[in-house]
Amino acid sequence: MKTIEFNSTIPKVNRQWVAGILGMDINPEPGPDLIDDDKAVKIKFTLIHRTRNPIAWPVLKHQLDCPDSITSYWGLGKFWLDRTISKVKTKEQEELEKMVRVRELYIVPGSWIYQFKPNPRVLINLSTNFPRTLRNYRVEKGLIHLTEGVSEEHFQFLNQKKNNPYNNKTFKNPPTH
Repeated sequence: MKTIEFNSTIPKVNRQWVAGILGMDINPEPGPDLIDDDKAVKIKFTLIHRTRNPIAWPVLKHQLDCPDSITSYWGLGKFWLDRTISKVKTKEQEELEKMVRVRELYIVPGSWIYQFKPNPRVLINLSTNFPRTLRNYRVEKGLIHLTEGVSEEHFQFLNQKKNNPYNNKTFKNPPTH
């Protein structure tokens, strides 16, 4: 598969995974990716390649807008595949999900992103002023990190054993490549 095709399909797969893990709905309208009664989450993922690319998320200026009526967060994630993009031969979301080995998602406050200069494209680097992680949750196929400034009350779904049977299991570290 060509990278441009992959990059237009995989965000839907990652968004679906996060929606299930957080117990939120996918927003069918322009704006935040996930919504519920009291919060919104914008989702960005970056694929970790064997070439050790820098961990960064491009954010476009128009993506910074969020309704003031609810608390907003950003979900900045990274994921690993079991193959290279050139070996992916399908656009089927279910098949693509099977190719994802593991994910990590950092939930940061919506306001955190405003420290970066507004321009047509903001590049957020994991090592630059990233909020301190306060709580980690083991989840199916990954790990969720709640960072400083994030209300744990908004993410109680992760604490419920029936929703997150993985939370007390040993977590294998993600691949280093």
